[in-house]
Amino acid sequence: MCAKDGSYRRLYWSAVPDIEQGLVCAAAHEVTERKLAENGLIESELRYRTVFEEALNPIMMVNGHGHCLEANQATLSYLECSLDELRRRKVWDWAPPEALKQVEQQYSPLSGRRTVQTDCLANGRGKTIMLNLVPVELAGQPVIYGIGQDITDKKHAEEALREQSDFLQALMEAIPGATFHKNTEHVYLSCNEAFAQFMGVPKEKIVGKSVYDIAPKGLADIYRRRMRSCSVTPAGRCTRPKSILLAAGCGM
Repeated sequence: MCAKDGSYRRLYWSAVPDIEQGLVCAAAHEVTERKLAENGLIESELRYRTVFEEALNPIMMVNGHGHCLEANQATLSYLECSLDELRRRKVWDWAPPEALKQVEQQYSPLSGRRTVQTDCLANGRGKTIMLNLVPVELAGQPVIYGIGQDITDKKHAEEALREQSDFLQALMEAIPGATFHKNTEHVYLSCNEAFAQFMGVPKEKIVGKSVYDIAPKGLADIYRRRMRSCSVTPAGRCTRPKSILLAAGCGM
């Protein structure tokens, strides 16, 4: 119905026919505000649903028993399962056997926002996800709203880097002479036990320090100049390797 000010109003009508008089008795109740609120709620739900479904990150809602109430497509793709399969299982059922207890404990407290790193198995393949868990209340029941990020590749890269570092350290320890590994800022990244004994300083006090931290300034200046005089070939080799890697007394 159009009001005098030109705006439209929504009315809810109820009518009772009076057959004897040939009339209809009707009463109207304005529901404009309620209708606007309902439309706003529908639009809000639509926006939430769009963001939820189109998000690239896994998003799920879990109750206190570990059952998934809701999950987006990214979650199903990550776990490589259907929504029905996900709902039949508890979230910690996806954890590797050795991590089952830990994952179950991560979900158990339904209070307190927290971020956890969780391992899971998807079709037999190990994956790692970083989850931001937020407790909310749904229909009077506490649930956990989780937003995740797949960090499987990052974890594998970190493990590969750690293995490479361990291999380099083992290789350096196998060299009988004093050997160290520096970056371009002249900070010691690692060294072998022979170098630590040569310097008379424990390895723990060498790694992460520069030559100025473990040698007198005069000597440190000499070592720094010798390092700068080295040039690196396209193949990544220093033209004076002995002054950097082997003869610690000549080019620290």
